[in-house]
Amino acid sequence: MKYPFIVCLLIMFVPSHASDTKTITIVYTASLNGTIDSCTCKSSPKGGLVKRGTVLRQLRTEHPDLFLFDTGDYLPSYVDDDIPPYIFRSYEYLAYDALAFGDQDLDPGISRFFDLGKNLSLVNSNIVFKKMKPRVPRYKIIRKGPLSVAVIALGDPGAYRIALVKTRNAIIIDDVVNTAKKTLASIPKGSVDLTVALVHGDLSCAREIERSVKGIDLIICGHDYDHLENPEKGNHAWIAHPGKYGARIGVIELSLSGGDVSLQSHKFIIPDWKNPEDDPYIRSLINEYRKKKE
Repeated sequence: MKYPFIVCLLIMFVPSHASDTKTITIVYTASLNGTIDSCTCKSSPKGGLVKRGTVLRQLRTEHPDLFLFDTGDYLPSYVDDDIPPYIFRSYEYLAYDALAFGDQDLDPGISRFFDLGKNLSLVNSNIVFKKMKPRVPRYKIIRKGPLSVAVIALGDPGAYRIALVKTRNAIIIDDVVNTAKKTLASIPKGSVDLTVALVHGDLSCAREIERSVKGIDLIICGHDYDHLENPEKGNHAWIAHPGKYGARIGVIELSLSGGDVSLQSHKFIIPDWKNPEDDPYIRSLINEYRKKKE
């Protein structure tokens, strides 16, 4: 009689590693560059925001607790005074969980940017504005289902070298590595399952942060026209880069277990002018914008 009892005790005390593993889905975009509509560019498909809306709706059906991030440069590289409201309304509708901003977003006017973006979940860890103090958090903690994610956002000084002079003169960019360390130190320990850095900068900046800063699990960057077909594993973090014109919508699934973060799957969804169908609301915004430009 005693042996079944011992077996039962052993079963009770065998650790269940599977139950400790969590899976998180992160969807990421970057460098829209004002591509609100799709175009018939066969060599370089661009679905634009009008297709992104449909893709995100489908992804949320499959993954209700997904986290959605963007690293900035939603606006075009040239200043178009008419298009920003339509892009910002689109981003509000798409319900991003956290967004960095880029040099192109500030060029049409810093005050205007923060006015139009007042309903967006902006994060800004290292850019100081000389004449204003926008109410944008240095980090953001997002909770969905059983998971909590901390997000910081860092602007690469190199990315702002091509910004308009008025933009460069209005800001101070604190060192990305020192700022990342200070910001991470202010996040309550043990309060999150994953830490993400949104970097408005190129891969070299992202790699410098990855090498120099512990405590970040995933770095998403965007500004230049490179991209990483698959996330890159560094010493401390994974690095992802979706590339130009908002053409690629990245979908990452990460496994979290005992403090380790491993890549479970990754793919890019690349809409074109045919598929999927247009998002009706964003199509209406495009029609409104075009009518205004007539």
